Amino acid sequence: MTPPIRVLIVDDDVPTRVGISTILSSDPGIVVVGEADNGLDACTMAVELAPDLMVVDVQIPGIDGIETTRRVTGLGPTSPKGFEKNWIQTVPGKAWFAGFRFYAPTEAYFDKSWPLPDIEMVK
Repeated sequence: MTPPIRVLIVDDDVPTRVGISTILSSDPGIVVVGEADNGLDACTMAVELAPDLMVVDVQIPGIDGIETTRRVTGLGPTSPKGFEKNWIQTVPGKAWFAGFRFYAPTEAYFDKSWPLPDIEMVK
């Protein structure tokens, strides 16, 4: 049996956060390991809980969702302390952010047999 996908939800809107958690928790292949309402708590929880996936709102208190994601995933020209294993090197002075949305994912997404297509630059 495949271990469940461990998810951390980050959103300052309680009804949205609870709704996402309820929907995800209804799937036996997903476990919501934590919820945060701001970017700083999300960074701390990401280190402590080591989720497989984070659902992060862009507009959250403290540091925004993009900065939260950058810190947790380690995007940038140098690896941030504590996130060396997640670091993805970028060219200094040229940042990029990969955003993915999955609407009504199919079984292939959950069993990880679906290949993510090549990333394309959007201008």
